[in-house]
Amino acid sequence: DAATFTAQQGGTRGQYRYTAAELSAVGLQPGAIDLIRFNLLSGGVSPERLIVRMGHAVPGPDSVYQESGLQTVYDLQPAFSLPGVRTLTLREPFVWDGVSDIVLDLAIRNQGTGAGPALSATDLGVPAGLLQSGREGHIRVNDDRVGLDPAPFAQLDQEVTLMFWCAGDPAALPANTSILEAVNAQGERVLNIHLPWSNGRIYWDAGQDGTGYDR
Repeated sequence: DAATFTAQQGGTRGQYRYTAAELSAVGLQPGAIDLIRFNLLSGGVSPERLIVRMGHAVPGPDSVYQESGLQTVYDLQPAFSLPGVRTLTLREPFVWDGVSDIVLDLAIRNQGTGAGPALSATDLGVPAGLLQSGREGHIRVNDDRVGLDPAPFAQLDQEVTLMFWCAGDPAALPANTSILEAVNAQGERVLNIHLPWSNGRIYWDAGQDGTGYDR
C-alpha cells in the first residue's frame, strides 16, 4: 500500500500476503531471505521505528491479521528520507519453504509531524493486504490516580465492557492494587478492579444497591 509509511503523529500497521505462485514467477527460490527492498516514490520523515515480521501464511479470513507464526526480522529506524530503492538487511533470515504464501507484517511508529515517504505499490484487484493507522497512547502513574470526565459515561445502564492492556512488575506483585475505580454521585463504589490483590487474586466489583457494591 502506497500509504504504509506516510502516517503522521501515530502508527501504522500493514500486513500483506504474497502467493507462492507469484514469488516463484519472479524467480524467488526456496531458502533464506535476508534482504527486503522498498521502492520509495518520494522521500519523507523516516519512521522512528519499523518492525518487520514474516511468516508462512495460515488459513484464515482475509479481513483478519495473522498473528501466529510470525518471525521478527527487522526492528530499527530505517533511512527512508530520500526517494529510490531502499534495502533493509534483516537481523535474521526468513527461510521460505517454497510452497507456502508469505505474510509480510509492517508496524511503523512515527510521532513527528512530517509526512513519511510514499511507497511504490500496485493494486492487484484482490484482497491481499490490510492497513490500519492511528494514534495510540498510554499513561503512567506512580502511587497516584488519573481522574476522568464522567460525562461520557452518563448513558451507561446495565452493561459495561472494559478493554485495556496491562503489564505488571513480577518483582512488585502481588500487592494491594486497584487498576480502576468508578463511584456514583454519592461517592459509592460502582465499578472496581483489583488487578491483583495481595493474595494474587483478581476481584471485579460491579453494581451498587446503596448498602454496598456487588463483588
